[in-house]
Amino acid sequence: MFSLLRVLFAVAYLGGTFIHLYNGARQPQVYRAFGDTALVPGFKRVWSGLFMPAAGRGRDFLINRLPNLLLAAVQLPLLGMELRTLGGCREVSET
Repeated sequence: MFSLLRVLFAVAYLGGTFIHLYNGARQPQVYRAFGDTALVPGFKRVWSGLFMPAAGRGRDFLINRLPNLLLAAVQLPLLGMELRTLGGCREVSET
């Protein structure tokens, strides 16, 4: 059961990464709302001044997401191992 939850979490995490990459490259304006709903005073100004200009340039946004892509690349083989384990490829020792 724990392995299944780990696989579901991994799929959701990786899916979210790819959705953010797509939105950042194609529709950066969707992130403007995050700055508008900031709880910390001054964060809206930081968000608008630092993040939004970078999100508007697809190349820069993708370069800034390089660590996420590398993390996803490391996690994909681990996800494959979990899926094989759930699929019943586990060796069963006879006693």
